[in-house]
Amino acid sequence: MTGSVEHPSAGADVIGSDRDVSAISTAVLSGRSVVVSGAVGTGKSHLLDAIIAEIRRRGTRAVRLRTGRAISRVPRAALEHCGDDRMRAALSGQPVEARLVIVVDDVQELDGHSATALATLVYADRASLLLGVSTARAGERSPGRDLASDLWLHGVADRWDLHELDRQDAATFLDALPGSARLDSVTRAAIIAYSAGSRRLLLELAAEAGSALQKGCEPLTAIADPAPGSRLAAAADAAVADLTDEEAEAAAFLGRLPGLGRAHASRFLDGGVIDRLLARHVLVDDGTPLRNLSADPLLARAAGRRADAEAVEGMLGRACTRMLRPDTPWWSEPLATYVAERWHRGLESDPPASELGSDLRARVLASAAKRENDHGNAALAVDYADLLLPAERTAESELEACRALSQLRREDAAAHRLMGIDLATVDPQMLTRIIRWWEALWMAGAHDYSVDVLEHRLLAAGRVERAATLGAALLRAERAALALRWDEARDLAGAIADDEQADRRTRLAAHLVVGLASAHLSRPDQARAAFAQAERTRLRTASPEPAAELWILCFEVLASAVEESEPDTLADRVTTALAGAVRGGDPLALALAGMCTGVLAAGRGDHETAVLDLSSTGRRASLLAVGRWLPLLHFTLAPALGFVGRDRDARTVLESVDSAVVDRSAMFRLARTNAEAFVRLAEADEAGSRRGRVAVLELTRPHRSRAASTRLASGFGSAPQEDARHVDRLGRRAPRYVADDLTRREREIALLVEQGLSNREIAVRLFLSVRTVESHVYQARTKVNAGSRRELGRLVADDLRRRRHGA
Repeated sequence: MTGSVEHPSAGADVIGSDRDVSAISTAVLSGRSVVVSGAVGTGKSHLLDAIIAEIRRRGTRAVRLRTGRAISRVPRAALEHCGDDRMRAALSGQPVEARLVIVVDDVQELDGHSATALATLVYADRASLLLGVSTARAGERSPGRDLASDLWLHGVADRWDLHELDRQDAATFLDALPGSARLDSVTRAAIIAYSAGSRRLLLELAAEAGSALQKGCEPLTAIADPAPGSRLAAAADAAVADLTDEEAEAAAFLGRLPGLGRAHASRFLDGGVIDRLLARHVLVDDGTPLRNLSADPLLARAAGRRADAEAVEGMLGRACTRMLRPDTPWWSEPLATYVAERWHRGLESDPPASELGSDLRARVLASAAKRENDHGNAALAVDYADLLLPAERTAESELEACRALSQLRREDAAAHRLMGIDLATVDPQMLTRIIRWWEALWMAGAHDYSVDVLEHRLLAAGRVERAATLGAALLRAERAALALRWDEARDLAGAIADDEQADRRTRLAAHLVVGLASAHLSRPDQARAAFAQAERTRLRTASPEPAAELWILCFEVLASAVEESEPDTLADRVTTALAGAVRGGDPLALALAGMCTGVLAAGRGDHETAVLDLSSTGRRASLLAVGRWLPLLHFTLAPALGFVGRDRDARTVLESVDSAVVDRSAMFRLARTNAEAFVRLAEADEAGSRRGRVAVLELTRPHRSRAASTRLASGFGSAPQEDARHVDRLGRRAPRYVADDLTRREREIALLVEQGLSNREIAVRLFLSVRTVESHVYQARTKVNAGSRRELGRLVADDLRRRRHGA
């Protein structure tokens, strides 16, 4: 079924270096017994099925014993109900044709009489055993475990320890599932992260995500909170079934408070419990000095179903009491949201809201509003902010109200809340946030938030300190970049980045502008240095924002597209950051990660992946902080849709973008023009496409931007790219070498085309997919205005011959 991910059969490929079907089969057939040990979900049963199939392929039929807790209480039940005459003959001492191969999965459930009988057969050389046993907790014993241990310790059995899936094997496992190609990169990363190394969980997560897609639902929501009674919920319940009550309560507690620092968590939880949950991957820490903890949402909810609800609520209540004490030095945004939820529902906190000072009440509600804004729940964010009386409202609560109202398209009300903030009284950090939000509103086209108006308001409020003027200067640098004035943008941002009085957040943003501008000005070394400096600035921050790393990577991805060169480590860094974003659950970070993976895929010519990732990101990016970049995302998506033959969808995407927002920025106008040119080409309107490509160059000509910089605004490599030489071929001046318009791979493929090779033959020779070759041919034809594959090959070959002869 479309959109679904099927369960693999028992004969599906066994994945992992810790399991070798052939070697284990050979050992068992030679008379050795084998113990396969691993935690629940590591794929023991699947491995045993594969070994049984291999043994059967080699001509031996195994005897399989069924175990379970119910029959473990009945002596010899597993033996007497196996239904195999050979087993009964062997147990009664009768001769059998050959040594039996007996397979017992979950041998820990075997009763004592059956375990003794099997040991007797082994030591009498009448059988070899293949035993699957689940990893035991400290001190846990059973007759079946003793059997497996004794055989191994006495040298009669080999032992194979199965490990949890690492990220690479998990990705390979996921790729092997039918239908997994329909999953976008963020969903795939979430499946791998939530599986906690368990093959069983990964399988059920993939199936649930596929089912959600088929129903038109968001897969991330479906896999994090599956319906009770579903296969995924049952698998998650089984994964946490052996947690102690204390561990289950701790997992449920931390599942409600993502991002709680290890030191703060230790105020309420035993350190050993936290360590055990980390070892089980129920918890992860973010690797920062604060060691912020996040629970696997799937496993935390499963733990919550078996934990004592009153005990968990009691822990949350004690945490609230500690946080709300006047002398408490720590703060938890999720915990503040928990308190605000209670107030919103008319419930009290401890201490009650009436006993808290107005500043503390405002801080609680502003924190809760911020969290709801970050998660796209704008209506609830407004409700939280409006629980404060007008006299109690603070700059932070009003800013969050403005953010929420903007997302609800209530621009006038949003402007009223923002303009009502007294800039004379806010601290420098809040002032920086207000300035950054001013820029977001301007890009979204909500109101006329010009830099001049901002500077006038800062001056009227007496905010003449360096931090304020640098914030306004950064806006000018960013708007110069949006206007494609790259020299100006680099110079303005460079001065800010070098200013020691700039705060780290402002300096980081300035480095990003310098990096992108340098890439457009053909200075790749300066661009790389600026991005490296941005990363160093981020790491020096005591508690970096979850999305900061991905903002940096987004700009690096854009720069790499401009330079037509992807750094060797960039894709791996994006993958690592995506995994971190999934574990942290920050929606902004997830949206940025989807943009990165989609743009990288488009740049490589992998348009199917680009469509998946960018479409999914567009659905999730309801946040205004990302939404301001949605025009560029759509102008990347439209050409990718054209490449995969979905020209109607491409046209729909183009027409969905608000023209008023696009017209505010030369970069957006360029993006729209270039994407339009490509979509017209996909619609077979070659004349219209050519006019559009000429218009692109008309837009870029006044600016000192290398021709390839049009990739930034048109699909970062997925739309037809033209430079001045190509436009001149359309009626001004022919380029000396048209092959200069092409990338190295496009030239290579064009020459193979000239030699008469088909796309499929080229794909085999270059180890590429046929789709990728077709994409390169299509883009190369567009760049050199070739009417056919044959003309493309001839043009490039003639051009290179002229170059060799100095023509």
